Amino acid sequence: MSKSNLKRLLDDNVRFDLSGRGTVNHLPMALFALSRMGAPDERLIEYFHWWEENRALPRRDSGCEIWS
Repeated sequence: MSKSNLKRLLDDNVRFDLSGRGTVNHLPMALFALSRMGAPDERLIEYFHWWEENRALPRRDSGCEIWS
């Protein structure tokens, strides 16, 4: 997978909550692992959509502001 496509999928993960249906959000780790194993762009996109439909929950606002 090209780094730009992997980065886009990882950036899109911001839409999802840290928790998921029956698990926690392991999507970034799974995408990175698939990429390092040589999976093509199509496979990573397919997995991203599977996660979105089957495991992901929408991101919730915590109500806390983070100050730097």
